[in-house]
Amino acid sequence: KKNEQDPISWHKLALEILEDIESQSDMAKSITDQTYNSIISACGKEKAWEAASLVASKASNSIISSNNIDSSENDEQTSSYFSNLDTFHKNGRGNDAWWEIAEYKSGERSIIVGIQPHRNPKRNGMSLVFYRDDLEGNRVKVGRLLLKNDRIPSSKEFYFSSIIGMEVNSRVRGEGLSKVLVAIWLDICLQTECFPRAAMMNKPLISLVLSKFGFIPDDGGCKCVLVRLEDDDDEHTFGLYSPQKSLDGALSHRVLRIQNIKLLRMLPESSRQKGAGAEVVIKTTFRHPHKPPDGNRDSDEEVQVERILLKDKINAAL
Repeated sequence: KKNEQDPISWHKLALEILEDIESQSDMAKSITDQTYNSIISACGKEKAWEAASLVASKASNSIISSNNIDSSENDEQTSSYFSNLDTFHKNGRGNDAWWEIAEYKSGERSIIVGIQPHRNPKRNGMSLVFYRDDLEGNRVKVGRLLLKNDRIPSSKEFYFSSIIGMEVNSRVRGEGLSKVLVAIWLDICLQTECFPRAAMMNKPLISLVLSKFGFIPDDGGCKCVLVRLEDDDDEHTFGLYSPQKSLDGALSHRVLRIQNIKLLRMLPESSRQKGAGAEVVIKTTFRHPHKPPDGNRDSDEEVQVERILLKDKINAAL
């Protein structure tokens, strides 16, 4: 008989409930992604990586079949993903846990880089989190990048790493950290043989940073001009104007507030001279010239050239 003083194993209880639901055909249809995500989270908190792997496999069966990925291969990859975290130093607990993977020098200060898995890491990848020590020696979070990693179709070697969004701590905004954090992500992409791209981007400042690293907007976006406002009564730092169409409703109030941007119906007099402001494209995805080789010699050489050019941009930003 089980000792009544033993702590409850929540992930085992969750697995038992899942199996009970799956055994009842009328209830099995009620299982959703959120169901699987909650169980995977419970497994992760108790370091039950093999169990998490099995649940993640169940959750992604439809995706596996549509991409012709063998389920046994998926099980192995997911289990490996979880267990590999144990090779890194863990910080924090629960949803705030992150694993320290690297340290970069930026100017005279160091930035600690960590990975923080999403609730369903096999499907959704991870976030990169960034910390540094303040003047008192306390480690503080300066930002994070939201990423999604996808295997490139018809390839067993290469992955896309897509930036979905970026957050910079409000206390350190204005220090140019956006460019530094993107540079670190791109350097990790080069080291891990991932190829960078960007999901639908609605934040003008992130689009601007991506353009500085050579990202190319895909078709369908909205071309805008981003200008720095010198004398604004509302204390906005940037203004955004589109010669194509009105931007009313194009960006959420949250994005405008966080990025300190004011929508303009026309450019300020001081910004109308040729070359004033920076061109950005929003509401579209981005690709990068550093792309996977297609197997022929010219393509392989092109990849190496683009890799060198990207590395130069990364070094200049750090």
